[in-house]
Amino acid sequence: MSRNQQHNDIPESPRNQSAPINEQEIAERAYFIFLARGGSDGHALDDWLQAEQDLREHNVRQQNPAAA
Repeated sequence: MSRNQQHNDIPESPRNQSAPINEQEIAERAYFIFLARGGSDGHALDDWLQAEQDLREHNVRQQNPAAA
C-alpha cells in the first residue's frame, strides 16, 4: 500500500513534497541527536521523529532557499 493510500488517497501538496529521505539518513541524524542529548537511553522514538523532521526541513530549504 502506498503512502497516499494509507491517508485516504489524499495527495500531498507540492509544498510538502521533497526529496525522499532514506532510513540510513534518519538513523545517522537520530544518532547525532542521541549524542547531543548526552547519550541517555529512553528517547529513541523522539530522536527518530526529530531526525525525520530535521531532514525534511533541510530538504525544503534546499529546494526553496527563499523560504528559509
